[in-house]
Amino acid sequence: MARPPPADWPPAELALRLKVLDSQFRAGLPQRLADVSRPDPTAAYAALHRLVGAAGIYGHTGLASQARQAMDALTGGDAALHTAALQRLQAEIHKLLT
Repeated sequence: MARPPPADWPPAELALRLKVLDSQFRAGLPQRLADVSRPDPTAAYAALHRLVGAAGIYGHTGLASQARQAMDALTGGDAALHTAALQRLQAEIHKLLT
């Protein structure tokens, strides 16, 4: 018999699975921070774009907002503004990991 779709899972099972996925997302944040800090602006932008989406999916709106600000600073071409945005992003990641 096929497993029912997630919409039909008991709430406790769904909550547990979401918690596991969120834990995996959080565990990958140090690598994501390294990816968004790359010197290649195209690679950094792509990594920031992925981070905005993933953070939003998991409900981390502060992280998504900081990543979006870093994207905007990167496209604006102001290195000091981008560095400051990355520092705020790093602080937001630190909050999630502690």
